[in-house]
Amino acid sequence: MRRISRTQQEVLDLMAKDWELGATGGINPSFWLQKGGIGKSGESKTISSTTFFALLGRKLIEVSSTKFPFTYYRLTELGED
Repeated sequence: MRRISRTQQEVLDLMAKDWELGATGGINPSFWLQKGGIGKSGESKTISSTTFFALLGRKLIEVSSTKFPFTYYRLTELGED
């Protein structure tokens, strides 16, 4: 298996430090991290769909909840290593 990229590792590190990963779907989906949780007015960073799907495909993140129009993600046990 290929190593994860520096960007993917940064996302995992931020999620381990109280940043939440959120997504909106539809024709033009978007993915971002927000410090303190989605909608909590903390600093935010957009992540690319390539990074998001790489982490999801490697089972490093998983859905924690869905509250329309957002889906929230958390680290899996693999992503916490």
